[in-house]
Amino acid sequence: MPQPPLRVFETRNPARSQGRQIQPIGYTAGVKPPGGPAEANVLRVQVADKLRSPGNDECGAPIPQQATAVAVNVAGVDVSAGGWIRVWDCATPRPATSNVNVERLPADTRAPAGVDADARANLVITGISPQGEICIELLTSMEVFVDLIGYFPIGSPYRPLAPRRVIESRAQFAELFNAQPLAPGVTQELPLERNGATIMPGARFVALNVTGETPQQDGVLSVSDCTGTAQTIKLERTVDATPQLVILEVNANRTACFTSTTSVSLIGDLFGEFQANSIFQTLASPVTIFEGTLGVGQNLPIQLSGTAAFGGAGVDAGYVKITSTVADPNAARNGFVTVHPCNPLPVSTSSLNVAQFGPLANQFPTAANVVFAQTNATGSMCVFSQQGATLKVEAFGYWPIVPGRARLTS
Repeated sequence: MPQPPLRVFETRNPARSQGRQIQPIGYTAGVKPPGGPAEANVLRVQVADKLRSPGNDECGAPIPQQATAVAVNVAGVDVSAGGWIRVWDCATPRPATSNVNVERLPADTRAPAGVDADARANLVITGISPQGEICIELLTSMEVFVDLIGYFPIGSPYRPLAPRRVIESRAQFAELFNAQPLAPGVTQELPLERNGATIMPGARFVALNVTGETPQQDGVLSVSDCTGTAQTIKLERTVDATPQLVILEVNANRTACFTSTTSVSLIGDLFGEFQANSIFQTLASPVTIFEGTLGVGQNLPIQLSGTAAFGGAGVDAGYVKITSTVADPNAARNGFVTVHPCNPLPVSTSSLNVAQFGPLANQFPTAANVVFAQTNATGSMCVFSQQGATLKVEAFGYWPIVPGRARLTS
């Protein structure tokens, strides 16, 4: 159930605010790992008491009792070295999976206008512990922030699974997973039920985190259920690893198909499944619902309900991807973009961090993330750009408005 985004965890302090009123959220200096989030340290993030209620801009009504999972946007910033972020429910053994990949940037891009420029974010669906927590492990030292954008209550069609790595084509794991890096233009059909992972009979969709690692050239990785239209992941040679959450329809063979325009290694982690009674729908093909440039501070409404992109249906929430397609090396500083249900400004969360400053614009010319975008009463979502950005917004699926059923609000 998507909801208005809410920041629930933040390790940065006002010194890193870049002119914004950033304050630590969800931890104190006494419990923060020594020297900041550091190698092999686990952060416990309380999410069960962080859902906002109507009219309350901070913490509101709790997640419904025994909610099974949450959707969070997780970002790492100010990293000490390349690495990853791992997220799980705290109640199960630590998985051998990852959700976000981060990279160390050159010193000349880091300050003053490069502050927060190296932020890399990814949408994560994870189970929660009986205590209402999620766990975050960091391979390398970095600052972390987490935005809660939805939840799945008990009895919902989404079933979180113990995270499992089911696809791995890097050379060092070739024998274990019997997979090879993708060659350009060659489609590989790979099983999803591997390494102890099992998809329940009757499941309609699976939640899979797909990473393209060490692409030989800039290119595009396409992911599909082997029968329908693919979702795409932009690959850049200057970015070692690019992850993206993908929701795929389950086919009869329990497989996924991958095609790339350049040689690239694949990593796939299975996190959950949508059961047969899910009202979630995928589109027959991805639809571009906006492409253009937003000015500094611009807040753009995009109508979803009743539009041709969604077959005229009422849209409770969209499953959309937002991509910054052009960086501006002359920009005064880096910024962020937030997708939200047209809330009053200012916004205090981010969906995408846009690198625009100087050399950084050449190193990371594009960035992308998928979001669950709740609509407002008129069926619109909004895109806010802090510093201006050229964006492409694509829709992959949606939760429809069902007559007689409550809207997906918090």
